[in-house]
Formats: sequence, C-alpha cells, structure tokens
Amino acid sequence: MKKGHVGIAIIALSVVLFVLVVVAVNGTEQASAITSEGNQDTALSTETTSTAPKASDVTVAEVSGETQSVTINTTGAGYEPKVVVVQKGVPASFEFNLQGRGCDQLIVFPQINKEIDLTKNPVVMVTPTEDFQVSCSMGMYGFQVKVVDDINAVDVNEIQNDIANNPSLYSTSGNSGGCCSSN
Repeated sequence: MKKGHVGIAIIALSVVLFVLVVVAVNGTEQASAITSEGNQDTALSTETTSTAPKASDVTVAEVSGETQSVTINTTGAGYEPKVVVVQKGVPASFEFNLQGRGCDQLIVFPQINKEIDLTKNPVVMVTPTEDFQVSCSMGMYGFQVKVVDDINAVDVNEIQNDIANNPSLYSTSGNSGGCCSSN
C-alpha cells in the first residue's frame, strides 16, 4: 500500500471509531430480552432519553400577600420540578436550591434577558405575563413556567394530562447529555 493510501485509511478508521463513540454516548444502549424458549437475545435500541417532564413533575407557586414563590432544585443534571405554575402579573420569586455542580447553575430567564449565576444570586424575581421556558446558559437543561390567570383555580390534574398527551409542548431542553454533565 502506498504512503498516501495508508494515511487515508487511518483517517477513515478514525472517523468510523468517532462515529461509534458518539452513537454509544448519545443513548444507544444494548438491551436484552428473554424469548419464550428462555434464550437470551441481544438487540440494539436507538431510543434516547426523553426530555419531556413526567406528568407528576408539576409544582404550583405559593402566593403570599402580593408575591408568589417557588423553589427549584438544581441537580447538576437539570432542574426539579420540570413544570412550575405561577399567576400572571404577580411578582414571582424563583428560589434555587443548588445541589450538585453543572451548567444548570448558570441560568437564562427570557423576561430579563440575561444570564444569572445562581451561585451568586440564588433568587430570581420576575413578573410573569405569559408561558416561558428557563434554561441553563447552554440551552441543554430547562424547566417550563406555565402562567395562569388565577392560581387558585389551577387544576393540576388537567396540567398533568396535558403533559401526558402533549409531551413535546413541555420539552425542557433541545438535547440531553452533551457538555452539560455533573462534575
């Protein structure tokens, strides 16, 4: 084989290995199934982890006087809860409980259009007017804020059903995994 061909072969092999690593990291996992005869078959699954919240992952803000508050946990791999319900036009205090380490500690609120370092400012005040999504600075993790006219009339079961029936409407990130991992 000529020198030039060896170089091309090495590059091609490197690309193939890179693609295999990317596929493995992005959620393709090996799954085993037991057949009716008791034999174990092995198959590859191409399903990746969904970023839509579970129907049970809804929290309603607590209204006290002329403000409302809600606690959000940062886990190092995202936020809990995934859906927060707040009342329209009432100043809302989003209080962050920092757990773990990750890019979820730098957050972007669209209402104030800036990145906030939660290690320095763990409480963010906004007056909500419409539904919005909050995300980490890299857009990998997030949570939904559902804004309602009357928080006392909120039917959590209705919101949970809406999440179950329309998970893409409540997707909390554009991707999962990637460079936003716990340290």
